[in-house]
Amino acid sequence: MHGTDEREQLLDRLEELQARLTRLHHKDQSALLAAMHLTVQQLLVLHHLQLDGPLSAHTLATRLGVGANTVTGLVDRLQAKGLVLRRPDEHDRRVRRIALSEEGGALMDRLMDASRERMRVLFSRLDTSTLRKLGEVLEAMVRVATTIAQEEGRPTEGVGGVGRP
Repeated sequence: MHGTDEREQLLDRLEELQARLTRLHHKDQSALLAAMHLTVQQLLVLHHLQLDGPLSAHTLATRLGVGANTVTGLVDRLQAKGLVLRRPDEHDRRVRRIALSEEGGALMDRLMDASRERMRVLFSRLDTSTLRKLGEVLEAMVRVATTIAQEEGRPTEGVGGVGRP
């Protein structure tokens, strides 16, 4: 029983540390996000398109947990800003696919680059021994996350790719 208690305490501690790190990271990015003049929902649309490539409005609505009318409004505003494109589906011309435009992809790349740079600054301040340990831990986490994704039937290849036209 003692091992289980310790494990639960460790999990709680790691959850809190991860939350603190996330809060600090998001505070660093708040200026960039404010300059983008996007709502959280608009940013989520761009995020899904970046991760998954072009999506139908129906699929996008399902992923966001909103209705078709909400997605239409979000996409209309993003299209007016030149961040997304609507295209006919290759297999079903009745379906319109929503994709990042070149400008939308570049915007998401800038956001990801800023995030990577913040992490690089953080990592650069750690000593070599800690970096080695962290590398081992992150590799183990990627292995477990990949296994979980496979068990859930989610794709593991090309994760993080940009679905631009």
